Amino acid sequence: MHKKLLLLFLLITIPFILLADTGISEAGSRDRLIQNVVTAYGGKDTLSQIESIIVAGEVDSLLKKQKGVSRVTIKYPDRLRVETKLNGSHAVLIFEKNRGWKKTNGDFIEVKGPSLKAVLFSFRTIYPPLELLSEKNVISYLGLKKGFEVLEISDREKNRVTFYIDPETFLIKRAGVSIPFGRNTVEIEKEYGNFKSAGSVLYPYTVISYANGTKNIHSKVKEVLINSKLDDTIFKIDNH
Repeated sequence: MHKKLLLLFLLITIPFILLADTGISEAGSRDRLIQNVVTAYGGKDTLSQIESIIVAGEVDSLLKKQKGVSRVTIKYPDRLRVETKLNGSHAVLIFEKNRGWKKTNGDFIEVKGPSLKAVLFSFRTIYPPLELLSEKNVISYLGLKKGFEVLEISDREKNRVTFYIDPETFLIKRAGVSIPFGRNTVEIEKEYGNFKSAGSVLYPYTVISYANGTKNIHSKVKEVLINSKLDDTIFKIDNH
């Protein structure tokens, strides 16, 4: 009788013990991975001091077969300006506090729906390690997939971004998001490479963007400025 009761107790409790161990293991893997990624890019103290980033470089629009230059300015926690010049056209994109506007050789118009989701993805992936330090995000460890360790980051509005991390260097090699578009879903991804020092942090000097698996933009960074003094008027929406 004693043995039967012991066996019954084990059958009931072991699954819960295993579940608890799995939870601890997942949390430990997540925290370990986040710490290693942050260290690889320059360390928590250094990254936490970043208030703004300016990135200037060359852009190759593979689908349009056009080349030009771009200048990206980001001011944390919630401002972004992207200025692109391609074959005579001049486009400006501005993001501020979860709203976005774009202008191409004319007035600014507000972007909404899937286009706004794409702008938000761009904002969150200009320099992805900072997403790992934001207190507004919930981070989940999804395990090892196709040779990468995977983290999913969800903000307060439940907008999710997935990071694919090299398990040896702990650098974020790819970021992706799924955006509903009518009855379909658009898969947008960024691939990072050519990592170099930019001041006291590590920065990817090559970024390739994909839409549904097709390369569409190849960016080559020429200059990265951290915490330069910014004129806030560059984020102003002015159609006059």
